[in-house]
Amino acid sequence: MLKKYDKLIILLCIAGFFFSLAGILRTKPASFIEIKTPAETKRYNLQDQDITVKGALGDTVVIVRDSRVRVADSSCPDKWCRESGWIDKGGESIICLPNKVVVSIKSESGQREKVDAITF
Repeated sequence: MLKKYDKLIILLCIAGFFFSLAGILRTKPASFIEIKTPAETKRYNLQDQDITVKGALGDTVVIVRDSRVRVADSSCPDKWCRESGWIDKGGESIICLPNKVVVSIKSESGQREKVDAITF
């Protein structure tokens, strides 16, 4: 037999599921790539290409395939940016801290991408 608080917990879980689903379905389509380095910020289209940018420690190679983006190689010591994998939605980023390179996918809507979490 379900108690009053059991029903409340089940209802909250179902509501949370639908709010999460609505957030996932509202993602903005990707329009272009923005790559920030210590020297400059450049925008690139999402056509298939290999982009090499100069970071603080050396070159970073960014690959664009089928409107998806990933870091293929970097001169940073740990290569965590390579392990990030592919990104394809507006607002997603790959950040290489040692090499000071940020690869972001932006939406052309002009609106700021929604913040998914804030840490204090």
